[in-house]
Amino acid sequence: MSSRSLGTVARTIVDIVPYAGFRAFYFLRSAVWLLVAAYGLAAETAAQVATSKEIEALERILRENCKFRGNPPPDSEMISPPNSEK
Repeated sequence: MSSRSLGTVARTIVDIVPYAGFRAFYFLRSAVWLLVAAYGLAAETAAQVATSKEIEALERILRENCKFRGNPPPDSEMISPPNSEK
């Protein structure tokens, strides 16, 4: 019940509809915002996973195809850096 100049009158649906409409709109806006944020996070995470998988695949290929594993080829000459023998 609310008090008005005409006396005490029960609230009607017309009094409540604007508040319910505003709350429904706010809820919808929040749901859309959360959905967009979650989609962006999922896309970013998927991109990071793809990138890490690509890096792992490249490292595996390099390990498999590396013949010397850090050692120079047997027929190469070792050249010292400039100004190293003083």
